[in-house]
Amino acid sequence: DVTGFGLLGHSYEMAQGSDVELELEVDAIDLIPEALEFANMGLLPAGMYRNRAFAEVGVDAGETALCRQDLLYDPQTAGGLLMAVDPADAEALHRELQGRVPSAQRIGVVKAYRGGKQVPAGFLAGTCFAPVPGGTLKRAGAGARRRPGSRSAPPRHPQW
Repeated sequence: DVTGFGLLGHSYEMAQGSDVELELEVDAIDLIPEALEFANMGLLPAGMYRNRAFAEVGVDAGETALCRQDLLYDPQTAGGLLMAVDPADAEALHRELQGRVPSAQRIGVVKAYRGGKQVPAGFLAGTCFAPVPGGTLKRAGAGARRRPGSRSAPPRHPQW
C-alpha cells in the first residue's frame, strides 16, 4: 500500500530492503489531470516535502518534470498497491488484474542493484501537461508559477 510515503517513497523502501533497483516508467503511471494542475501551481501537502526529503537520496528523477515528481512523492494516494512479481508471471497477472481492477498498471522493472540510486532515472520522464476547459493542453513552462525556495522544503507561510 503506497499511502503515506507516496509511490517513490515506498519504491525506495522496497528497493533498499531487497537490495535491488526499481526502474519506473513515469508515463505508464496514471495521474489525475487536476492533481497535475495543482502541482503546477505549487499546491502540495506538507507530507510530500517530508517524503521527498526521506527518499530523494535514493531516487534519481532524471528529466522527470517537477510536478510529476511531486505527485509521485505525494502521500495522498487512492490506496494503490505496489507489487514486485516474477517476470515469468507478470503478464498473466497483469491480464487477470485488469479484468478485476481496471486501473492495474505495469509501471517498471526490478533490476540487480549496481550501486548508486536505487530508483534510477531509467524510464523516468513525463511533462506537466494538464487539460484545461475547451479541450486544449496547458504545459508548465517559463511562465508557470512555481513555489519558492528549496525543492525539499515547503514554502514558508505566515503564522496564523
